[in-house]
Amino acid sequence: MGSISRTIALFIFNFNLVYNLIKHSLLLSILLFVSCLSIFYYNPIIPIENDYFLSIRQKTNRLTSISSPKVILIGGSNLAFGVDSKKIGDSLKMPVVNMAIGAAFGLEFDINQIRKHLAPGDIVIVSEFPSAPNYQAIFKTLFYEPSAINGIRTPLQYYKLFKAGILESVLSIQSTVLNGKKINFVLNKNQTISDSTSVYFSKGFNQYGDLISHLNNIKPKQLNDRGGFTTHYEREISLLNNFKKLADEKLAKVYYINPPYPISEFKKNKSLFMSYQKYLRKNLKVKILGSFYESVFPDSLFFDTVNHLDSMGRTKRTEVLISLLRKEIKQKN
Repeated sequence: MGSISRTIALFIFNFNLVYNLIKHSLLLSILLFVSCLSIFYYNPIIPIENDYFLSIRQKTNRLTSISSPKVILIGGSNLAFGVDSKKIGDSLKMPVVNMAIGAAFGLEFDINQIRKHLAPGDIVIVSEFPSAPNYQAIFKTLFYEPSAINGIRTPLQYYKLFKAGILESVLSIQSTVLNGKKINFVLNKNQTISDSTSVYFSKGFNQYGDLISHLNNIKPKQLNDRGGFTTHYEREISLLNNFKKLADEKLAKVYYINPPYPISEFKKNKSLFMSYQKYLRKNLKVKILGSFYESVFPDSLFFDTVNHLDSMGRTKRTEVLISLLRKEIKQKN
């Protein structure tokens, strides 16, 4: 009997020890994170006004204000640059919100941002090549739109965000010390849609969430981001398949469409792209709209990178997307 009592007492002691350790570790982590937020927020060198990532605020406001059934676009900057949401909405007779900003956020963040806003009849269009999220970008974005924390759900995401917060705070302090004084630097303050040089700023987005600042700009002579294509896409496909389950439960539809790509790059990386498409067709449970060839466009229709379409390319891709969506909706009816 005494042996049992000692075992119980030892168990209770160990449980309390572990519980207190976890509790104090958690409190310390929260304290450190809040400290990082405070340092980062109150350092005036942080670019705020008209920053590109500030667009998440107006996108989130539209997402929460439009009625269902609605169309939600999520993914990389290929969607921010490359669709005309008004045309899509007018054609389908549904309100549209383009939530896409850039691949820096990652697919998991994009999905988590919209999951609680899904409703019966909604259509979600996903267009993004697999890419690793940039948690420093996500950390900054929280200052522009606190509700962006909805994009963070798993312990691993919180851990990575925490690390990014510390790094950003250290860099922020370092910048202030090296400059010898605090600098009031407001990024992109005077950039407007009407000028022909500015592209990456929050006021460059229209009310639907489309970036339109580049439409009247002179194109760079060369396209950036050539040759960058990963062969690691299993995790993104798993995320999409799990998201489809949620959408099915909420009576919403999810579709995937390949990001646009220039003919020259497609020819150079054809085997990789075909392997990716084969893997998608076999493992992705989300319906793929069209073939990869329908997302390959002449190089002349791109703006500054291999995924950013210019004005004419944007129009052509929008027409392709509308045609594919109308065909899919007609088949469902």
